[in-house]
Amino acid sequence: MSIAVGTNSDVLTEPMLFQIPFGKRPDRYSAQKSQPLEHSLGLREITRVELVTPCGNNPSPELQAVIDTNQVKIRVGAEYFVELGFDGEVQGQQVDFRPGLPLIISW
Repeated sequence: MSIAVGTNSDVLTEPMLFQIPFGKRPDRYSAQKSQPLEHSLGLREITRVELVTPCGNNPSPELQAVIDTNQVKIRVGAEYFVELGFDGEVQGQQVDFRPGLPLIISW
């Protein structure tokens, strides 16, 4: 078993990239390996992952390859943080965990 690490690991302004070949969606596991999937807020699926960074204008080729999959977006901002959106964000709700945690969650 191995974990592939992106060759941009020396670019300290970017997230460290890695890939695990054995990972899959939690709802794809067999009944024996599945975990509870019901969330108290009713959240079901991550539909947006956005990395906000002061250094997002010129991503490395490795990070650009991830962006090109359309699973992650990069946005230039004054500080580093992550925005996660759930279920298309149709409820219009949001929690900002900054400054304690560089994370905003919307649903």
